[in-house]
Formats: sequence, C-alpha cells, structure tokens
Amino acid sequence: MRAVVYGAFDALHSVSLWYVAAAFALYVLSLLAAAQRWRRILGAMGHRVGFLDTLLAHAAGIFVNNVTPASRLGGEACRIAAIGLRGHVGATAATVSSVYDRLSELAPIGAVVLLSVPALLSVGARLDRPLVAVAIALGAAAAAAVAYRRLLHDRAWWKGWRERIAPRALDRRTVAAAVGYSSFVWAQDVARLMVVVAAFGAQLTVPQAAMLSVVTIVGGLVPTVGGLGAIEGGLVAFLILFGFRADTAAAMTAVERSISYVFATSAGASAFALVGGRTLWNATRSRS
Repeated sequence: MRAVVYGAFDALHSVSLWYVAAAFALYVLSLLAAAQRWRRILGAMGHRVGFLDTLLAHAAGIFVNNVTPASRLGGEACRIAAIGLRGHVGATAATVSSVYDRLSELAPIGAVVLLSVPALLSVGARLDRPLVAVAIALGAAAAAAVAYRRLLHDRAWWKGWRERIAPRALDRRTVAAAVGYSSFVWAQDVARLMVVVAAFGAQLTVPQAAMLSVVTIVGGLVPTVGGLGAIEGGLVAFLILFGFRADTAAAMTAVERSISYVFATSAGASAFALVGGRTLWNATRSRS
C-alpha cells in the first residue's frame, strides 16, 4: 500500500497541467449547461428565473449531495428549496421542474450505459469470466426494467404525479432543448474522464470512459457521504482492470475527484451560503 501511495505522488508530479485545466473547464461548462437547462424548463412553466439563480441552486444541491449520505434526496430537496428562495418559485412548481430536469437525463444516461457495454465485456474477457460480465449487464437491465415497471404500473403513485405534472406539460422544443443540454452534460462526463487520463500520457477508449462514468453513477447511490470510498474504489478498480498500474490509477482518480468532488463541494458550499445558509438548510431538512 505504501508503494502505491508513493507511486501515485510520483505520477502526480508528471501530470500535464494543461490537460487538468481542460478537464476542469469541461466540468465548469457542465455546471453552466445544467443551470441553463433548468432555467429553460422553469421558463417554459411560466417562471422567469435568472441564470445565476438556477446556477446557485444547482451548485447548492451538489454541495448537499456531497456532504450527506442521503443518496441525492437531500440534494434535490436543497435545489427545490434554493430555487424557491432565489427565484420565488412555489414549492409544487419547483418540485415539478426538478422532476422534469432529472427526467431529461434518462436518455443520455441510457446512452452512456450502452456505450459502456463493450468495455464491460472486454473486462470480463480479460478476467476469463465473460459470463460474469454478461450476468452483470443482464442484472443491470433487469433492475432497470423492474424500476420502469414499478414507476409506470404503480397507478396511485403515477396518477398523483401525472395530475401534478399535466398542468405544467412542457412543449416539444423545451423537451428537446433539455435533453440536448443533458446530452452535453453526460458527454462532458465521458470526455472529462478521457482528458484526465490523457493528463498522465495515457488513453482511454470511449467505452472505457463510459464505463467509468457508470461507476460514478452507481457509486453515488451508495449511502456514504458523497459516495466517498465507493466511487474512488470503483474508479481505481476499473482503471486497473483496463490495464493501468495501481499507483497510476490512484493518481488519476485523485485528479478526477479533485474536480468532481473537492471543487464541486467547495463551489457548492459558497453557493449554499449565498442562497441562504441556515434558512436553506432548515428548508432542505423539512423537504428531505
């Protein structure tokens, strides 16, 4: 373990700062795109909200996600409360807009999962356990099917949400724009991982980067604070399976998490304070 730690520090000394800056810029662009996506949805629902308002609310939600083990529920409650404080949006409208905002990500996330399949099968073949990889893929598909069935066939739940959403249905252009912004956000996620690896003079294929993106999604669902431990362990493990040395994989993960966790949490904390601090925290606790 000590050799891995020392090796990771050595690898960090040779990292290309230009590539790190590029990865950082990609992440910032994704935050801006996500804020504009939500603003577009709110505008279509009849709420004129400033770009800074949605940006601060979105960043504050990331902060709460990253410092609580609430598996994103706390972050969503924070976003809703924050846009209510900053944009003067009613609770129901804010909640519905947040649901639309997240629904716009389903297709891009599905595309990322599909892109990751070749990398998963390749890992299975390298381990001489292709059936394991196939079983994981089928298990993920089965879980998605169960979730879809439960969502659509739990009539009481769906009817309630349909009654809330129907009066605020979005027009096709807004839906297309929201999905477009979400596609950029998730394409950025894949591209950023490739750039981070390139900072160490190495390369990832698109399916491999997509697989790492899926790992961060799954790791974020683990009920630890900000997915800490689960995400880092998953990234290191798969980078090793992709053929990187353990120390190099650890260094790559450190750079990536410095952007997607350390910077995101720090920026989110500032946004949280600007939006309302204690008032926002109390509102978030009452909603989560």
